[in-house]
Amino acid sequence: MPNQRLFHFFCTRRDLLLIGKALDHDNGGFTYCRTGPYSGRPFDAYGSIGELPNLGVAQHQNAIANESYLVLRRDRDINYKQLVNKTFVVDQEENVDSIIFQPSGLFKNSILLCGRAGTIHYNSPPSVELYKIFLANFKKHCRKFSTYYVGDEAAELCKKGLRLTISAQSPPAFDLTLL
Repeated sequence: MPNQRLFHFFCTRRDLLLIGKALDHDNGGFTYCRTGPYSGRPFDAYGSIGELPNLGVAQHQNAIANESYLVLRRDRDINYKQLVNKTFVVDQEENVDSIIFQPSGLFKNSILLCGRAGTIHYNSPPSVELYKIFLANFKKHCRKFSTYYVGDEAAELCKKGLRLTISAQSPPAFDLTLL
């Protein structure tokens, strides 16, 4: 699929820190801003993957429900929507030069839920370039199993019995296996 601009991964905190360090070193760094509603400003913005709160820990049992971050080059402003009730929303729709990054994380220390990175702005060259930078770093630091990129520590933990899945409620038959 040449127009696909989304990839999924299983990485532990240590795997993500390695990838984040390489991303910052090779590209001058990025701004990571938590997506979603805010009751006011400023927004929760961070200067590296390593600064993200609870990195490598899943707060919810379903991967899609965990925190996600808007990723922009440091010289870009964070755009937002202001709703009628004075709530601000940060999302990718208002930030055409961005991607979304949702870290993978351990849920209850027994299941590693997948993460993802991608963009809805297929026709924005800066967004596509940013997506390709992230994808290249995951390809460089992870191995591909099925449609997922898997970090070294995540792979070792999987071999020791840790489940790699999209939801804690999914039957083990749907877990990623490393063959």
